[in-house]
Amino acid sequence: MNNLLFVYYFLTLLGISLICDGRTFSISAKRQNGRIVYTYNGKDYPTQEAVMEQIKRENPGVIFGTSDSPSNQNNNGGYNRNNGYTNNGGGNNPQSFTRKDVTDLVGNNGYSSEVFKSIWKDYNADNDEKNGYKNMKERMLNESNEYRKHHRAPPLEINSTLAEMAQKYAEKLASTGIFAHDPNNRKDRTGENLGFGSALNIAATVVKLWYDENEYYDYGSKQYNPKAGHFTQLVWKESTKAGFGVAKGSKGYYVVCKYQPPGNVIGFFDQNVLKR
Repeated sequence: MNNLLFVYYFLTLLGISLICDGRTFSISAKRQNGRIVYTYNGKDYPTQEAVMEQIKRENPGVIFGTSDSPSNQNNNGGYNRNNGYTNNGGGNNPQSFTRKDVTDLVGNNGYSSEVFKSIWKDYNADNDEKNGYKNMKERMLNESNEYRKHHRAPPLEINSTLAEMAQKYAEKLASTGIFAHDPNNRKDRTGENLGFGSALNIAATVVKLWYDENEYYDYGSKQYNPKAGHFTQLVWKESTKAGFGVAKGSKGYYVVCKYQPPGNVIGFFDQNVLKR
């Protein structure tokens, strides 16, 4: 049997824009000695909340975001962080995994493995590719909602506009081979998760891989963690609409999921990312 090659890319997107009272504050995040450090106005802060408190001290009475702000926000205010797999630029350390079949890749990781197997047990990739990946998109939605249910989040509903946007962006990624987040997410007020697999049935594992980032999320601190960004967007309670896109490129299959309202809103993790 020929081995299938699965390439897993991860990117921590460091740029943050905080919108409040019509002004934009630029913040960056970096890993330092194994910890995330946030930099604002030339000074480092240990947490996102510390940055927000400093901005409040400098701007008394400031309100962070509103539901009708033009920023990339959730409807509960705050500001949104992207999640992402990397593009193919230098220095991003892609990891490659060779597996004989999807079962080897998925492994035996308890809850999510059982969910994955129940959703995908009879998936026929060859037939689905001929039908424009319709069945794959349906199963990705079902898998997403199974995870969300156990995190006390309402089911995602497919939105035709988001589905069209996701499909167009997946096709763009496939045609260019550049794996990066949609620069229009902020303007469009969309959250986004990306995935890639060198074979279609490998690409079908992306929702599980997004979910498995839950091991990096700290329910105690309730703060954004770039290593858990896909998971937190996936189960974000206030995100209620979604659209999936799948496209084939020269090296494999690209998966895009668009969400509205977007998740990963700083300051609102405690009410949107709930324990299973």
